Amino acid sequence: MNTDIDKTPPQAVDLEKAVLGAILLEKDALYIVRDKLTPNAFFKESHQKIYKAICDLDQDNEEIDVLTVQEKLGNDLSRIGGPVYLTQLMSSIATSSHIEHHSLIILQKYAARKMIRINYEAMNMAFDLNTDINETIGHINSGTEKIIETLTKGMGTPEFKDLVLQSLQDYEEREELAKQGKVSGIRTPILNLTKMTNGFQKGDLVVLAGRPSMGKTAMALQSIGEAIEDDHHPLLFSLEMTGVRLVDRILCMKANVSMERFRSGFLNSDEKDKIETAANNLLDKGITIDDTSGVTMEYIRSRAIIKQKNEQCDFIIIDYGQLVDASGMKFKSREQEVRYISQKSKQVAKDLNVPVILIMQLNRECEKRGGDKRPQLSDLRESGAIEQDADLVLLTYRPAYYGFGPEEVGYKDINSTENMGEIIVAKQRNGRVGTVKFRHNESITRIYDFDNHQQTEAQF
Repeated sequence: MNTDIDKTPPQAVDLEKAVLGAILLEKDALYIVRDKLTPNAFFKESHQKIYKAICDLDQDNEEIDVLTVQEKLGNDLSRIGGPVYLTQLMSSIATSSHIEHHSLIILQKYAARKMIRINYEAMNMAFDLNTDINETIGHINSGTEKIIETLTKGMGTPEFKDLVLQSLQDYEEREELAKQGKVSGIRTPILNLTKMTNGFQKGDLVVLAGRPSMGKTAMALQSIGEAIEDDHHPLLFSLEMTGVRLVDRILCMKANVSMERFRSGFLNSDEKDKIETAANNLLDKGITIDDTSGVTMEYIRSRAIIKQKNEQCDFIIIDYGQLVDASGMKFKSREQEVRYISQKSKQVAKDLNVPVILIMQLNRECEKRGGDKRPQLSDLRESGAIEQDADLVLLTYRPAYYGFGPEEVGYKDINSTENMGEIIVAKQRNGRVGTVKFRHNESITRIYDFDNHQQTEAQF
């Protein structure tokens, strides 16, 4: 295998001289490149030292000229060629008018060198039989992301007028969708919840939390069902259940067949027909279920990036967050570990511009409280303050699970709490909070609108 590692690294030494000379000639030229170039971007070591000295002077609000740079270099001055070399840099350039273009070329050469190093390291990792391939993939993706950050650093933020125009354009798109009875986000299984949130939005981290048997997974799976009906491509990371068992639930959900009867093997002919029809309808849908156990957030990110490049991922569900493997990060507490997972989930949502549902299991604190045991936003603080990272926090609650009747949970308009539950919108960064009721079947594999005429109870 010829790796050509002995080739001369990509470089643009003459342009490095031109950039440094322009800055020494015109101090204001530094501000054109300061956000683009770091000292390490320069290939020649002497140029790295000169540029660092210039940046340090600017940081200290000191004048930048040949004399001050000489003073700042100190003992390094003789190693770079002395005062004569600085003078030569200035004389090699007549104007700083091309400095931005020159700096971009320097940046590209720097990125190319980093790419060579990252791939060489990845090659060595791949040859190492003791290295997990997922670690190698993570190394490549992490390095590539840093290179992208390097290339985009300092490229400028959008003009305010462009942001205003984009805001208006986004509204026009939402208006057109509204006319068609659609929303801009991915629909939820509950109509009033969809109205309240406008669906799961791109770039948002949605934390779906609750105690066991409260309907979290049912909510997520039916959200997947809504998504594929609108030609979305969900990617579900199942860290608790196998892919086959999840498909069992999806089939029963779509066919409206009892999960208990499906598992027992006693379906009647009509039910079997429904299951077969549901299966055939699902075969060509763009769902990916990854039930790999012990996955890291780096694995989740890498897998999502690959699927998105193949146009197979615009919606991510992680079920559930506490089972993500973060042991290699050496956290001092479980709280820090969970917080890391939520932060990385938010980063995935933002960088891939997709909604990410992070399912979390609440601790027992809410059950230790007196009263109706409804979960609260504060219960998440015991799980690493993840509510700070979330754009939307949904808490699931079933009063009948605790033996509470309507009066005990504050409902005077219903006769029973059996087969009903609540989605508590505990936080919505861009909207209101409140409570939406839902109904569910006995096995909690399917949830649906509580009442077609039920109005969302919201707080402003």
